[in-house]
Amino acid sequence: MFQIQKIPSRTVQTEKGEYLWFGGTSYLGMSHNAHFQELVKFGLEHYGANWGSSRNNPLRLSIYEKVETFLASFAKAPSALTVSSGMLAGQMVLKYLEAKFPNAPIIYSPRVHPALWGKNFVPNSESFIEFIEKINSQIIEYQSDTITIVADSVSSPHFENYDFDWVENLPKSKKINLVIDDSHSLGVINTNGEGVYPTIKHNENVNLVVVASLNKALGVPAGLIFGKKELRNEISQTAFFSGCSPMSPAFAYACANAQEIYKNALFELRNNIKYFKSNLPKSIEVGNLEGHPAFCFEKEGLHEYLKQKNILVPSFGYPNPTEKPITRLIISSLHTFFDIDLLAKSINEFDK
Repeated sequence: MFQIQKIPSRTVQTEKGEYLWFGGTSYLGMSHNAHFQELVKFGLEHYGANWGSSRNNPLRLSIYEKVETFLASFAKAPSALTVSSGMLAGQMVLKYLEAKFPNAPIIYSPRVHPALWGKNFVPNSESFIEFIEKINSQIIEYQSDTITIVADSVSSPHFENYDFDWVENLPKSKKINLVIDDSHSLGVINTNGEGVYPTIKHNENVNLVVVASLNKALGVPAGLIFGKKELRNEISQTAFFSGCSPMSPAFAYACANAQEIYKNALFELRNNIKYFKSNLPKSIEVGNLEGHPAFCFEKEGLHEYLKQKNILVPSFGYPNPTEKPITRLIISSLHTFFDIDLLAKSINEFDK
């Protein structure tokens, strides 16, 4: 456990000295990207530090509609709605669906993020494959005409690859709300980092809703909801949305104007991922989703060994501290090839 005074970049300064840092979720390095910081500074100068008013106040800042238009276009979604955190985005959607469809059962996929836990949440201990194999029969068995399914686009902390081809084969006899948390994919996965929304093929009876934290790859302390315009309009009129303060307008401005910055950072990130993988021998067991910067190691002792080499990587139980710790290292766009060389060399030495 370290107490630090500054947010880590590719390195972190602690009371015990400086370490290389391979952790966190700032995949595109926006927390220390000079160009992105300039946009935030301009936003602060133009809009001020915060806007604590309800979004439904008659006096409205136009930057929110601008950033939502950008994000919808970025993710190839019909519409976007921003809120102050990813956790709030998930809970807002669940509360909306539970109120609109009070008798609709909610089917939880394995290890779904707490942002998508409803009032009657029951953990699912199946594998994702087992979940897919029984989902259709489970839907048909329910008496309700409407079903809600919630899932993550990428599993955490192991970062398994979830295939959503099964969505197109869901029963057409029922109305299905499919809610997906895309926090760890948005900005990183797909052609230009647009996440999973444009990849999920579904029939007309499926209402696809994607929620995400913007505080990962895109570097913005906020959350968002992607979906049909009707859904956006209805959620924006709920008391839950009206009673919440919005995201910082300075960061909204930065996000709305950062398309080229995100694009360039993603290019650098993909080069770093490719370089790291090319320096790991095939004998090393590592969990990694293709194109994603998270790498998970089950072998005990790696975390402590790397610390001796002045390299810090996270290793803790998640989402509950009682879970078995997993060493999960993150390659970001901030890292240099020299940093990655040191990391790969140390892992290779540990594995011998």
